[in-house]
Amino acid sequence: MKKIVFLFTIITTMNLISCDGTNSKEKEVKQNNEKKEKKSDGQEEDNIELTNYENSKMGFTILVPKKAKVLSDGEYGFTTSQILSDNMNEVNISVNPAFGEISSLDGFKKDLKNFMATNITKAEQTNNGFLAVNEQGNIVSVYYRTGELQAKISVPKNLQSLAEKIAKSVKSTK
Repeated sequence: MKKIVFLFTIITTMNLISCDGTNSKEKEVKQNNEKKEKKSDGQEEDNIELTNYENSKMGFTILVPKKAKVLSDGEYGFTTSQILSDNMNEVNISVNPAFGEISSLDGFKKDLKNFMATNITKAEQTNNGFLAVNEQGNIVSVYYRTGELQAKISVPKNLQSLAEKIAKSVKSTK
């Protein structure tokens, strides 16, 4: 019996030494967290290359991430998404027809409440329309309205400037 206990103790000790006192799942989580910490300083934006995309059905052009996947592309809506390297966040872009007349920044902000945009941290009138930033947790949604088009770009907070750049790139071709 003593030999069995001794042998069991040696095997257990060897297993603990070989896996550094942690199981493989703990190691994987630790490595992923280290990767996220390295990427959380906004460097990811530098890796997202944009390209011009034209939707002839709705009549607009927009900058989109080169590696993005087009999820829908029709006369009633356009959606594209690029999953980021953390596999938890994305650059999500949607462009849809805008309804109703908007002639002021206050009118635009009021209209955004219909889209549940209740935490607007920035709003401005641009050369071609209106832009607003809505924060929800660690996600930022940038809304942009120009003519008969409305765009929504949702990204992690550290990519807000990229989202604003994409939003302002929307141009009507009709």
